[in-house]
Amino acid sequence: MHVEKEKPDDNRLKRFLLLILLPSIIVLTTAGYFYSLGRFVKTENAYIKAPIVSVQSQLPGRVELVFVKDNQKVKKGQKLLKIETQKLELDLIEQEQNLLSIIKELENRKLKYNEAKEEIKLAREEIKFYFSEMERIKALVNIEIKVAKEKVEYQKLELDRIRNLVSKRVGLKSKLDEANYLYKSAVNNLKFVTLNNDLDEIKHSYVSSKQKLKIFEDKARSILTTLNGNEKINPFDHPLYKKHLSKLNQIKFDIKKSTIIADHEGIIAKMNIEVGEYINLGRMLFAIVDEKKAWVEANLKETELTHVKVGQSVIFVPDTFSKNSWQGQVESISPATGAEFSILPPQNSSGNWVKVVQRVPVRISIGKILEQNKEGFKINKELRMGMSVSVTIDTKHESEVPFIIRPFANIFKFFEL
Repeated sequence: MHVEKEKPDDNRLKRFLLLILLPSIIVLTTAGYFYSLGRFVKTENAYIKAPIVSVQSQLPGRVELVFVKDNQKVKKGQKLLKIETQKLELDLIEQEQNLLSIIKELENRKLKYNEAKEEIKLAREEIKFYFSEMERIKALVNIEIKVAKEKVEYQKLELDRIRNLVSKRVGLKSKLDEANYLYKSAVNNLKFVTLNNDLDEIKHSYVSSKQKLKIFEDKARSILTTLNGNEKINPFDHPLYKKHLSKLNQIKFDIKKSTIIADHEGIIAKMNIEVGEYINLGRMLFAIVDEKKAWVEANLKETELTHVKVGQSVIFVPDTFSKNSWQGQVESISPATGAEFSILPPQNSSGNWVKVVQRVPVRISIGKILEQNKEGFKINKELRMGMSVSVTIDTKHESEVPFIIRPFANIFKFFEL
């Protein structure tokens, strides 16, 4: 049997392929894979987020109407819910009447103040009159006292003269009695003039007028205080009117707040309100999710943030729609790890310490759609808050790759894309 011997050249080729070329390719491929790492940062710890606005009751009351239902799309300015306002409407009517009463009361106070001023004017004129009258009577009394004293002196001299004549048996005793009577009459007249009742009455009237003036001034001062120190004040500028006007406006504001209106577009969530149900002030009624402002929050390991920067492009794939991918952009990076904002932040300075790789939230803004399904759904209509997504961030970081390894590294970079 003839056996064909292998040619030496074939053996050399096999040895070259098995011992040199194949190991070299394996080594270069491994090195290429190693050098290709670092540009793309991937994580499955990412979720869809969106602004959630909690709608709370701004006043207590019974639910009269409910205009929406759970999971319903609403527009800005759309009515959501209405609370009964019968009591508020009655309070509104009462407060309007109070304002009218306050205006009338303030006008009456202004009239009373003018009356008090007239009373003060009359009291001052009365005081002036009694003062002048008192001075006039004082002058008359002084004259009468002077005349009465002169008459007493004259009658005293006349009595002494007649008494002297009678003692010498020259005058008549009847003349002495007459002179004595005239003297006593003059003394009594002097006492009467000195105790003039007219002057006392005038003095009393003068003092009474001053007391009335003080009463009228206190009355005017008190009324002026209620007019806020301005006798010509406009009732609409008075603090009392403004106070009740504020109450009126508050009631109107409460009536307006009884109809809850959507402040922005979104989807109703956690709606559990029925007509006739009583709600308290501050109770959370439901939430509005603004899906148009959705974003992706990716929780990256701290070791993966080395080359992640704001503005870098992102591709994310929702788990729900694994055949669809969307493009985004790194919007911001959290200033702290997620653990720092937890209810019980870690206390690394106490107890036994175990090193754990921390994760930092990265906010990714949602951009245009890279791929759509046949229905052409939009991200803000199909994706729901809390959905899991897979995120790939292109950091554009290029490691220094040796020339001989560069083709192999590019192969892996191509497949990563």
